[in-house]
Amino acid sequence: MDQLDALRKVGFGLGVGETPPSDINTWLNEQLTGDFPAVGYANVSSAIVEPWPQALTFDLPERVTRCQDYWAEKIRVDESDLQGAERNTAYMQASRDYKVAEWDAIKFAQQPVLGANPVRERFKHFWLNHFIVGFSDISSREITGHYIDAAIYGSLTGSFADMLYGVTIHPAMLYYLDNIYNIGERSQRNLRCECGGLNDNLARELLELHTVSPERGYLEADIRDAAKVLAGWGAFFNEGWPEPIDDPWTDAYFPSREEPGPKSVLGQSFPSGKGALRQLTDMLAADPWTPRHLSAKLAQHFIGESASDEDRGAIEDAWIASNGDLPTIHRAVVDRALVSGGKKFLWPLTWLSQLLRISGASLYAGHDEAWNYFAEATRLPLQVLDEMGMNFWGIHQPNGFSDRRRDWISTEHLERRVRFSQMVYQQCRPQRSVDEIIDILQPGERTKSAVAQQSSGRDKFVVLACSPEFLEV
Repeated sequence: MDQLDALRKVGFGLGVGETPPSDINTWLNEQLTGDFPAVGYANVSSAIVEPWPQALTFDLPERVTRCQDYWAEKIRVDESDLQGAERNTAYMQASRDYKVAEWDAIKFAQQPVLGANPVRERFKHFWLNHFIVGFSDISSREITGHYIDAAIYGSLTGSFADMLYGVTIHPAMLYYLDNIYNIGERSQRNLRCECGGLNDNLARELLELHTVSPERGYLEADIRDAAKVLAGWGAFFNEGWPEPIDDPWTDAYFPSREEPGPKSVLGQSFPSGKGALRQLTDMLAADPWTPRHLSAKLAQHFIGESASDEDRGAIEDAWIASNGDLPTIHRAVVDRALVSGGKKFLWPLTWLSQLLRISGASLYAGHDEAWNYFAEATRLPLQVLDEMGMNFWGIHQPNGFSDRRRDWISTEHLERRVRFSQMVYQQCRPQRSVDEIIDILQPGERTKSAVAQQSSGRDKFVVLACSPEFLEV
């Protein structure tokens, strides 16, 4: 595979001012294991890349405190004498004072376009989609950014077992899959008030989607006992705590809600207590069906639907030999992607990020424009992601966004890409011309001819951006 195609296959292409790596093997190893601080724009007009401000990097306690303060302020406004525009202004001010998701989304959207870690970002997107979380209320929305940075990106240089446990106990996952309502039927809390019961949403997805898959042949009894292991994990951020614990943010386990007695999942016994969950996730991570299931998903995402048994087998072999070491697994994925002759139809998010990176265009608002709803509103990432149909802060199913070409090739989805291509060309100041991009991509004669037949620069840009050779690689 041509090196420039390889940079798109496993990353986001060659950005303005970048040159192809002289030693791609060394570069790939650095991508998979190196340290890459986040960057961003302060504002669109200056388009100066700078380190992401530490002041806009919020830990979980601060996020939860801000949520609680927002709810308190909203209640104050609700109970006030303010009416009409004044009330709406007060609500907007409360959002600006306390919410952080807009900054999170700007950081998330800018990093693939501006950052020096395109390969790591591609794997971040894969695992975020695999362990997807979504909107359930404002509190869950405001902690999604921390989940992306800490539980997903922060785990990419470790083991799958560590990532699995970290995403499972993160409040974003506990909220999204309703484990905050999972209370043991024989727990102290339920015996005291009869106000709970098992909720198996997270347990079901832990087995079905996150690890072994239904091919493992587990039973409903396995799901039920996995839910018993998970009982007690999770807390309501705006209703106080069921009981005092040391760390209700990253270690939110409440013994009064645990299900007493032993549990059995896939033939293995688990005790009562907080430590049982790590035993369960480690067991699932080590089960042979997990690398089999996830190697197929990785191959489809990076190689395409034509990925072969050899591709999947190479990834699975690397997984087993390394005991689930993610950089080793990812390197096997990259190696197979670079020798594969198959085509991968790009997600809307991947396609748009590649278009922005290779053209040098500035679509997204900078971090000091996070609340600029009225000027250049289409450049706020949450709105862009909504329009593209890939908003990780939105409402969606736990099986994530599809990796199948047929689900993104409809007239509606292609029309969205045409509109975004037009907007990027007309409003976002591309730094590379169409001819320069063609020189980099080296598309076939059919695409070159289609571009040459267009009479305007805008139409040339759109035809190239929406050509088969840019939509898939």
